[in-house]
Amino acid sequence: MAPNSTSPSTSASPRPWMCWRSILPMTRSSVPHTETIIVTCYAILMVMGLCCNLLVCSVILANTKIRSSRNLLVINLNISDIILCVFCMPFTLLVIIRRSWFLGAFLCKLVPFVQASTIW
Repeated sequence: MAPNSTSPSTSASPRPWMCWRSILPMTRSSVPHTETIIVTCYAILMVMGLCCNLLVCSVILANTKIRSSRNLLVINLNISDIILCVFCMPFTLLVIIRRSWFLGAFLCKLVPFVQASTIW
């Protein structure tokens, strides 16, 4: 066998649940209570994002005078934000706190897909 080639049994395929490891630092922060601050900020953002987007959707849907094609696009954006607050932000928070992906290969691929879908 040539020196630069590897056999299939020795070549290690990357583990799909390790996909987040490359973007997260492996050391803990020196700031005390950092995790508490991060969890509190994420919780406030998730709750406020969910409540405000649901409020805007309900106001537009309840008032027949403001139902227009432009406001349907606003509802579409609100639904995208709701999906982001409910589905993406909790998983991102878990990854930040745990510093590794422990939820399996399927969610490791699905969460970034949903994040990209709701943003674009």
